[in-house]
Amino acid sequence: MAIGESVVVNIIITAAAGAYSAQLTIDGSNVTENWIGGSAPAAGGASGLDIYAYTLLKTADATFTVIGNLSNTAAT
Repeated sequence: MAIGESVVVNIIITAAAGAYSAQLTIDGSNVTENWIGGSAPAAGGASGLDIYAYTLLKTADATFTVIGNLSNTAAT
């Protein structure tokens, strides 16, 4: 990616409610996510199907601003 470019990545996790993803790695380095709602996930959804949406903005060489959003689904 070039500086100033952005990309949206959606990740669907299928794990038990106790499993979740709260850390993203880009180019081998951990990044600090800015979570919509202000807090990183602390648990997965009861149905075991969670949708993570990340917007990655490259702000400098090997530097990214990351905005994360989690949607926990419920079984019907």
